[in-house]
Amino acid sequence: MIEVINITKKYGNTEVVSSVSFAFKIGQVYSIIGSSGSGKSTFLKCIAGLEKLDDGDIKYGNITKQKIGFIFQHFNLFSNMTVLENITYAPQKVLKVTKQDAINEARRFLKKVNLDSSIENQYPSSISGGQKQRVAIARTLCMKPKIILYDEPTSALDPENTAEVLNVIKNLSKSEKLLSIIVTHHMKFAQNISDKILFFDKGQIIEENFSKDFFINPKSTRLKEFLSKVRKIDEN
Repeated sequence: MIEVINITKKYGNTEVVSSVSFAFKIGQVYSIIGSSGSGKSTFLKCIAGLEKLDDGDIKYGNITKQKIGFIFQHFNLFSNMTVLENITYAPQKVLKVTKQDAINEARRFLKKVNLDSSIENQYPSSISGGQKQRVAIARTLCMKPKIILYDEPTSALDPENTAEVLNVIKNLSKSEKLLSIIVTHHMKFAQNISDKILFFDKGQIIEENFSKDFFINPKSTRLKEFLSKVRKIDEN
């Protein structure tokens, strides 16, 4: 379990995350939704240790920061490395695995994200956005994470590539014994994949519920308003 206890994050005098508490269970999938600027991504970066807390605490149990994987919006692949080099670099440097073992694991996880060996020697500039994001996911998996945090993993992708990446995330969340926390604007995806959904607004968790109940039984006025606007967009 990862326990977030009254965490606060400020940029200047602005509180982006305001005294948030929540407990995430290993083996579960959580989606975080909310409008732009609501604090979702900052909250995720706080959990990852990418942002320093201004107040509060996060208890990771026996999970080290090394076991937390983070999938960025814009892939963050090394442009001067091939796909295979991108995936095998950290396991060799951080986990101290041999080059051959790193390569074997990279190939295994490339298959898991539906990419074949023909992509291994290509550079990021020569592959599609969807392929880049799947390479980024394979790279994270090679680090043997217990937690994977996804920050709007499809926001930089076109609809076709979005479908590919969402399908990979969905399959991984069920096949790996991981805690997955996904910041997303895809409501159907959140509903289909999540054990629980959290609604962020003005730096706080306004509402959380099991995915089967979240969309059909919103309790807060703010969530009802948000979902109403989302449905109007979907209808158009």
